Amino acid sequence: IVGGIDPKLPYEYYIDLLRVIKEERPDLHLKAYTMIEIDWLARSDGGDWVVVVVAEGSPGPSLLSDVLRAVGWVGKHLCDDGDAARGIVLIESLDEEFGYAASAVGETVSFRSWRASVAFEPIEA
Repeated sequence: IVGGIDPKLPYEYYIDLLRVIKEERPDLHLKAYTMIEIDWLARSDGGDWVVVVVAEGSPGPSLLSDVLRAVGWVGKHLCDDGDAARGIVLIESLDEEFGYAASAVGETVSFRSWRASVAFEPIEA
């Protein structure tokens, strides 16, 4: 199941969709969601769950709530006793106002800048 994300739908919608399909057709083997749909979900060296979100451009007002919702869902549905869930947002930059909100969730969500580059070099035939 792939096809993009409707930003108006909550994170739980995508999990509930799988649940309903399995209830209706338990014989099906579901292969669902690519990294586009779930961003990245990883485990840290310490065993904690980590939700990694790649933010595009300037952070919008819903970015922080979306990340916290995803981290909360992972904490409730995937974490065992002693596990923790946290988020990492890869973002180009933080403006001052968003920085205030980001500093308030520093224990749960961290922010990292990122850069990627590609170099093309000729190959001799």
